[in-house]
This record gives sequence, structure tokens and C-alpha cells, in this order.
Amino acid sequence: MIDGVTYKMVLVDGDNLAPFYIMQTELPPNASLMIGNDYIGILNQNLDDGVIKSEFCTFIDKLREATGIAFRIPTTSEWMFAARGGKYSKGFTYCGSNSIDDVAWYKGNSSNRIHDIATKKPNELGLYDMSGNYAEVCNDKDYLYYIDGNLCGGNWSEEAKFCKSTYAKPQPESGNLGNTRWKNKNAFNPKYETIRLVYSVPK
Repeated sequence: MIDGVTYKMVLVDGDNLAPFYIMQTELPPNASLMIGNDYIGILNQNLDDGVIKSEFCTFIDKLREATGIAFRIPTTSEWMFAARGGKYSKGFTYCGSNSIDDVAWYKGNSSNRIHDIATKKPNELGLYDMSGNYAEVCNDKDYLYYIDGNLCGGNWSEEAKFCKSTYAKPQPESGNLGNTRWKNKNAFNPKYETIRLVYSVPK
């Protein structure tokens, strides 16, 4: 449950990827998460302008300990395959449609702000907001706590071309995190970016 609303974990298999489950929605950084009867908490624990590595570590550790499930964030390949609709893909430009306004909050329709999750149409797998709203952090390293990976899907402030299911943007490796006190390394900006949880199907 995200802020009291129940969502699903959706099975994704195919494309020579090991099967995995992916969260039906992205997780707003300032929202509360429950898995079953276990209260996990808020990703952006301080409700400030940066989700830092220590917050992510605490969050993912508590999630894994409470559930016994090896939750993580997706690789770029996993994210893109799921965004395209997995094995049910119809080849849309954006995540669920060729018309971006059907599926995404982006620069052209967001009124310059983030929106509630799951208010646009889902893609072929029933996944919401993989185009636009928050860009989503991926992890292609063999290190659970890496949050400096590609940003996929574009966000509410970006043009349509950045919201395609095939779009991934590397995060800067140095400098300040936008207009915040944080550095780009080991942090992401909760105004524009968040995570979507996955876990691999046990073998």
C-alpha cells in the first residue's frame, strides 16, 4: 500500500531476462509504504530536497528484513522491457500509448508540478507512470545500494522525447544536485526522481 492505496507486484518475463516482479506504480519519495501488515516507512525520511544513499540503505534494508524478499531497483534493461509492455508489447512510443497525454505527466500537460500516481492509463502490463511524472532510478551495478544509475522514462518537467520507453539518461557524476545542498553522487532529487521496486523470481 502506498499512502493507504493497494497496488500489485506484476510479473515480467521474456526477452532473455530472468523473470522478475515489478511494482505497479513508482513510489513517491514522500509517500508511506506498507507491504502486507508491515509498515516500511518513507523513502525520503527527512522530507527534504534529496534522497541520499543512507536513506535508501535504511529503507531497502527494512523492506528486505520485514518481508524476507530481496527487493531492489531494476536494471535499465529490466525497466525498459517492462516499460515497453514486456511480452505483451504493442510497440508504442510511450509506455502504453503512442499519445503521450494518455499515459504521462510531462512538460506539455503537468502544469509545472508532480501529480498523483496512477492517474493516467497503464501500459500493456498494467504499469502506471513509466513515462513521465517521476523519472525512475535504475541500477546496473552488482551493488544493492547504488542510486547513481540511469534515470528512465522522463519526468513531469521534461519534453515528450524524454518520456519514451527507450529513454535513459545517465546521472551526473559530480556537481550539485539541482538547487540543493546535496552532491549528485549518492543522491537523487525527490522533486523529479524516484524508484520502482522489483524482485527476482526465486529459482
